[in-house]
Amino acid sequence: SPANAQRLAATGSFDHNPIPSEAPWSDELYRLYGVSPDAGPGSRKLAFSMIHPEDREKALGILDQISADGPSHRSVHFRIIRGDGEERMFHRRVDVTFADGRAVRIFGTVQDVTERYKAEHELQRGRENLARAQRVAMIGSFEHDIRTNEAEWSDEMFRILGIENTDAVPGLETLMALAHPDDRQRFLESRANEISGEITPALEYR
Repeated sequence: SPANAQRLAATGSFDHNPIPSEAPWSDELYRLYGVSPDAGPGSRKLAFSMIHPEDREKALGILDQISADGPSHRSVHFRIIRGDGEERMFHRRVDVTFADGRAVRIFGTVQDVTERYKAEHELQRGRENLARAQRVAMIGSFEHDIRTNEAEWSDEMFRILGIENTDAVPGLETLMALAHPDDRQRFLESRANEISGEITPALEYR
């Protein structure tokens, strides 16, 4: 059912009619905001009162970006502070219907993306910490997919090699162009042994 689908997706919806001003909430939207349906009908005023003060301008400005002669939909991320004090991250998407240049209907969905946001934030923090550690230790890292021949270098790898990440394509060809001519063959032989699964000693090269 639609109610089960909303619950599984942690996505509530509202259907706002500006004239008269009515905005029925789905059951899931009440749950997301931590409000009991018994407290009365949902409203824009109630929803906006729970938006984090630092995000109110961004969240409220979404409707100002929609006009009758432009895109009818917009989306925005913002934080709310529920009645129990818990802070959550929401993603709201609205679609506006116009008639004679006036908004006559605003349909929207609100999804709780808190856990995804936290995971992405932690991943970004981990990347920043790794980059900082590599910079301090002057150690670069690389990843090479032998099947597709696609390579990825860390920022410190580029810095160590003295090139900008916008000036060169990561990979063996770029590395060999920088390697000392007398050390290239030794490097390639060591790499071939590693790819074949042989245990190879650490390699130093110029």
